[in-house]
Amino acid sequence: MAENKFYTYAFLDPRKPGRFVYGDYKFDYEPFYIGKGMGSRCYSPQRGYNSYLMNKINKIQKYFGEPIIIKLAQDISEKEAFSLEVNLIKTIGRKDKNLGVLINMTDGGEGTAGLKWTERQKANRPRRTGFKHSEETKRKIKLALKNIAPDSDETRRRKSEGQKGKDGYWLGKKFNDEHKKKQSDSLKKMYNSPHGASLILAKKNQKNDTTNMQLARKKMLSNRAHNRALLEQKFYQSIFKIIEMRLQCT
Repeated sequence: MAENKFYTYAFLDPRKPGRFVYGDYKFDYEPFYIGKGMGSRCYSPQRGYNSYLMNKINKIQKYFGEPIIIKLAQDISEKEAFSLEVNLIKTIGRKDKNLGVLINMTDGGEGTAGLKWTERQKANRPRRTGFKHSEETKRKIKLALKNIAPDSDETRRRKSEGQKGKDGYWLGKKFNDEHKKKQSDSLKKMYNSPHGASLILAKKNQKNDTTNMQLARKKMLSNRAHNRALLEQKFYQSIFKIIEMRLQCT
C-alpha cells in the first residue's frame, strides 16, 4: 500500500496580486510553478529545479524575501500527487509552450521518489572531475578563438546608432487617460496588498543600489586619475634623473 506522505504545491509571485482562477483552484497571486514533493521539498528549490525557476526565485528574493508557497493537497499518495500536478500544469498552461504562465519545463508526473542509483549505473555515469582537454583539442580551441574577426567600423557604427534610441517604440508615444487610470489602480492595489510594505522597501533598495553604483563608478574614475598622475610623476622623475646623470658625466 502506497504511503500517503506526498503533496502537490504551487509557487506564487508576490509581485503580481490579482484574481487567478483555474478550474476549482483560485489564487490571490499569479502562480508560476507547480510541483510535487514530500517533507521539505517545496522549501528547498535549489536542487533538481530548472534554471528559469531559480532565476525567478532569485529576483523575488532580492526584494520580496521569498515566493509564496501553498500546498494544494497534502497527505496523499505519490500517484495522486503526480496526477494533480499533471492536471494543474495542463489547466494553467506552460509559458514555454505559450499556453499559460507556468515556467515548468515538463508536463509533470515524471520521476520516482526515493530513486537510488545501482552500482552499475554509478560505474557507467559520465564523470567530469579531473577531466582535461587533449593538446590537439586545446590547439583547435585556440585557433578558433584567434579566427573570430572583430566587428568592422560599419558594424560598430550600426550598433551605436541602434543604441541611441532613434525611432524607438516608446519615442513620442503617450498613454491615454484610461490607460493611466488602469496603471494607477493597479499600483494602488499592489501597494495596499499584504506585500505592499515589501514592495516599498524594494523600490527604496533599488534606488540605493543605483546610487551606490554611481558612487562606486565615481570613486573608480577618481582612482584611475590619481594612479595616472602618479605614473606620470614617476615617469618625469626618471627622465630628470637620466638627464642629471648625463650632465654629471659630461
